[in-house]
Amino acid sequence: MSNFWSNKTLKRNMSHKKKVLAGLYDQKPRHKKKIDAKKKTNKILEIFHNRPRVYGINRASWTMTALAKAYERKHGEAISPRTAGRHIRNCGYSVKRSKQILTSTDPNYHDKVELLLKTLHSLKPRETLFFIDEVGPIRVKKHGGIQYSTEGKITTIPQNQKSKGSITLSAALCAKTNQVTWVYEESKDSSAMINLIEILYNQYHNKSKLFITWDAASWHSSHELTDWLDIFNRDTQGVSSSPLIEFVPLPNNSQFLNIIESVFGCMKKAVIHNSNYQSKDEMKTAISLFFKERNDFFKKNPKRAGKKIWNVNFFLDYNNIKSGNYRDY
Repeated sequence: MSNFWSNKTLKRNMSHKKKVLAGLYDQKPRHKKKIDAKKKTNKILEIFHNRPRVYGINRASWTMTALAKAYERKHGEAISPRTAGRHIRNCGYSVKRSKQILTSTDPNYHDKVELLLKTLHSLKPRETLFFIDEVGPIRVKKHGGIQYSTEGKITTIPQNQKSKGSITLSAALCAKTNQVTWVYEESKDSSAMINLIEILYNQYHNKSKLFITWDAASWHSSHELTDWLDIFNRDTQGVSSSPLIEFVPLPNNSQFLNIIESVFGCMKKAVIHNSNYQSKDEMKTAISLFFKERNDFFKKNPKRAGKKIWNVNFFLDYNNIKSGNYRDY
């Protein structure tokens, strides 16, 4: 009995070896297979480095299905999208989302940034610098935003809503203490800036100089504002203990240098998104409470405003701006 089974096993093994050997004789040598695969990869890359429209495909960017179709049209050989994707990945390509970045077009960018950083890093004990900007008008209405909800539930926001008014505010962020000073205004103009600066003057009356930095909005460099400043400083010089005001303009289109922009963004996310205030006063109360709580936090946890803005060399390297790394300022 044992001889029967051993002979049967031997025959089965012999048959398997014959099939394997026959298969090997039918296949190409391994080095030739590698050469063929490399040729196919080069053909796919040649197509990949052109636009889909070159091959009659109405797309602005490639999908693996479109790439396989273009390959078949050019070489008369069908490949699957999965095969096309494998060749592309093996060459180090992967799907990535484009990054939108802000860049300054100001021809005097380097000079203005150098002035800002030099001023910021050479502040004396009785000097401080403020980042100033405006936000608004923010409509008093039902606002949307990201929120938690149960599966299948969708929060809807009416496109047309009855007006409950709007608010505009100006604010200043102290670079040394991270404290926010804010004031509500009817519009964005030079008079609103003058009001805010006068408030800062009274709040920081024990300082010797207040530096103001802001973007290139027209009302930030109006004749009305500059004339007022000249008169204001001339009157202030007669009082030895009062601070002088000096403007440090930011380059054009350089919101990434104005640290208070991030504060506004946090404020909107906290108290404006998903809100449904019924009046201007209700919205103002929520905004003011946000700034007050923020100020209290940094009084207990002292920290300078901003991160990379304190790195002297970072913003002087224009490649950093192109890379979009300013976002972590």
